[in-house]
Amino acid sequence: MQAAAQQFIGEHDFRNFCKADVAQVHNFKRVVVSATIEPQAVSCPGMTIVALCIKGTAFLWHQVRCIAAVLLMVGRGLEKSSIISKLLDVSTVPCKPQYSMAAEEPLLLYSCGFNNLVWRRNQSQLGRILATVAGQLQHHLIAAALTSSIYEQLQNYYAAGAGDMVAMPQQTVADNSVAQWRQQQQQQQQSQPSSNCRQQLHHQQSQTASG
Repeated sequence: MQAAAQQFIGEHDFRNFCKADVAQVHNFKRVVVSATIEPQAVSCPGMTIVALCIKGTAFLWHQVRCIAAVLLMVGRGLEKSSIISKLLDVSTVPCKPQYSMAAEEPLLLYSCGFNNLVWRRNQSQLGRILATVAGQLQHHLIAAALTSSIYEQLQNYYAAGAGDMVAMPQQTVADNSVAQWRQQQQQQQQSQPSSNCRQQLHHQQSQTASG
């Protein structure tokens, strides 16, 4: 993935790495200054979490999500790293192939820079923002710890063979038994006259006997 990400650096035609908005955009060339795959300091059993950090002068609609999607396919062994250069060559691939974009939840625009512009930051406001983000971080870390604990326990069950002792077959049998019982009840109700029919039949029999 790291080697594949390097192929995005420079000016390229990214029409195969975006959602085309032909009504608004006619130039699909954009400049990527840097693109790196960086491991994250987040532990997750059996998983590796990395981040795609990409810096450019401008981006097309869903460009980063499309880039991330193709890089994920490379990382998972579904595509070779050469797919990047092939898709960047619009003379060879003039139309974007069909593939799903990466999820939008992890996407974060976290820094903007402009020539001859220096940002001024208020320390007191920064302190408030830090406190807010710290609270959000604590919330997500707790949720991640709980989910990780459940995941590890399920892995232990599976490794010990307890996964073969799932109660689904019993539940299926029980569901089938209930379904058969209901079907039998419906058939009995259909074969027997209703209470009104029984009353009418009994009334007719009484009249016949008295006559």
